[in-house]
Amino acid sequence: MRLKKRKKNFEKIISLLMLITVLWLPQKSLAETESLTIKEREFKDPDRLGDVLISPFYIPEYLFRGLFWPLKKFVNFAEEVHLPSRAKDFFSNEDHTIWLYPIVTYSTDDGFSAGLNFKNKDVFDVDKYEIGASAIVYANSDQAYSFSFEKEQAWHQTFFEFNADYSDDSNEDFFGLGQDSEEESEAIYAIKETEVEFEFGYNPNFLENFVFKTQLGYLNFETDSSPADESDPKAQDVFVNISNFGFGQRLDFFSYGAQLIYDDSFPNGHPYKGSVYDFKIVDYKPISKKEFGFNQIDFKYRKFFNILNEDRVIAFGFHHRAVSENGKIIPFNRFASLGRSTLLRGFKSDRFVDKQFVVANLEYRYPIWKTFNPLLGYGLGKIFFDVGKAYQDLSRFDERDLQHAFGFGLSITSPNRFFLDLEMGFGERVQFLVSLNRRI
Repeated sequence: MRLKKRKKNFEKIISLLMLITVLWLPQKSLAETESLTIKEREFKDPDRLGDVLISPFYIPEYLFRGLFWPLKKFVNFAEEVHLPSRAKDFFSNEDHTIWLYPIVTYSTDDGFSAGLNFKNKDVFDVDKYEIGASAIVYANSDQAYSFSFEKEQAWHQTFFEFNADYSDDSNEDFFGLGQDSEEESEAIYAIKETEVEFEFGYNPNFLENFVFKTQLGYLNFETDSSPADESDPKAQDVFVNISNFGFGQRLDFFSYGAQLIYDDSFPNGHPYKGSVYDFKIVDYKPISKKEFGFNQIDFKYRKFFNILNEDRVIAFGFHHRAVSENGKIIPFNRFASLGRSTLLRGFKSDRFVDKQFVVANLEYRYPIWKTFNPLLGYGLGKIFFDVGKAYQDLSRFDERDLQHAFGFGLSITSPNRFFLDLEMGFGERVQFLVSLNRRI
């Protein structure tokens, strides 16, 4: 008994010491931190631990720091040879009013894709427009094309967006409806899809951080029962009732919707404080096949808060999607789909399909390097944990069936919002993702 009592007291002391360590700023006191100038705060060395001997939040940093050591050495070399400045001149004109950004992505599930983003603004950045275009061709000859245009009136707080997407996929995955679907039941189908959207946005002066959007659109898709690889199981053979949900038919819809966003996160790109609320509802009205139709409601929440200092951030995310039929039939490929594309990393895109899904993410981000160079910018390591579930309604929601994934990654952010993301996720499978893009 005495031994158990001493052990409990020892655990209490260790827990108290760890709590004190977490709450104690590792570099400077709060008063000293607030007195720093902006320039000094930007150039804080992320490797300095100050007077702190140990902190639980530093443990994962040192576990993964060795992985990024060669990349950090390359950053130092690139600065010495002025590589970022040369690259900046290559991607923009002399006045830096016209920019070209490459778009490159790779994942273990989808393969490679590539494209180009074009941006034009005047010297004072008063009126600007941005054009983005990408063409994707996969190894199995599947194709996807997208075009986007955005025009912003800075003085009137209004903007207009146009997006058009077309894809021809001969090997789309389908695992069936419901949380109980198995990866072994994977089936293949072919689909051609076209989607066009017009959005008008308003950011009023009297409501700071709020954005209102309205949307009009057109959606058309046609599924085929003949996938490219005849050796793979076909969706209509594995799921015999799939034809009742629009399989093998050509469906088109007119869509309209609204969106409300509140965003006080700071700074743009990789914020360390603030939150984001995003509510969106879109109704899809049938044009030809009147028995089909649905609406989709999305609620997203993001919260950022710094730990120890502003360079070390915990980010929390939550996303709920609900798709309802309103007396119509929901097409099988328009249910709420949970997977990699909706931030359940370590799982295939559209892995779980049902009328609703919820997913939550927790990330710890820490600095690896920090510069003002236009390309190398700010390097952040991250460790994440994802949990989610697709379900029909709350009466059938069972928290014991939640899907889990974890992983780590690296995000590089430039002052021009040019991003390079690398992630390794461990869930139902090991998944690697690379994304090079510019976030508008």
